[in-house]
Amino acid sequence: MSKKVSILLLALLAVVCQSCLRSSEDYTPTIACSVFKVGDSTLVMGYDTDADMYMVDTIAVGDTVAYAIAFATYSNNLVSVSAQWDEKSLEHKAGINDTIKQVLDLDKSDPDKCQLSFKAGYNGVAFPVRVVALREGATILTYEVVSDSKFPSATMKFRFYVD
Repeated sequence: MSKKVSILLLALLAVVCQSCLRSSEDYTPTIACSVFKVGDSTLVMGYDTDADMYMVDTIAVGDTVAYAIAFATYSNNLVSVSAQWDEKSLEHKAGINDTIKQVLDLDKSDPDKCQLSFKAGYNGVAFPVRVVALREGATILTYEVVSDSKFPSATMKFRFYVD
């Protein structure tokens, strides 16, 4: 499945889920992602309940992992989306295009570091991501979405092991 189709499906899922909800209620934001690919190969992922994170199949130094990620706040306003990673271990490139930049509060955002603050009135965003492995070892990539709900945030963590 192409990146554009994956992003479109994730965005459509967020819209469909949001349309079923009443606007006066608070909901915990959610994060969803497509499959992780290196070239034409799909990486296997498992979930470690004790560590509360996804464990990504082993990759090699120099590999580029491509996927799409979506953040939804349903009937609540999207306040921010952020990513945290060890810049010595991974290079993270979020596909923040001009359409997404139009809904960002650019004074509070740093798209190159995936620190995104949104203008009021938006409840979802999706974009492609490329992660490049820079050195051997285990490293964690964490995404967080924050809304104006009484259940304000959600996180999703990925552990990469680079061989």
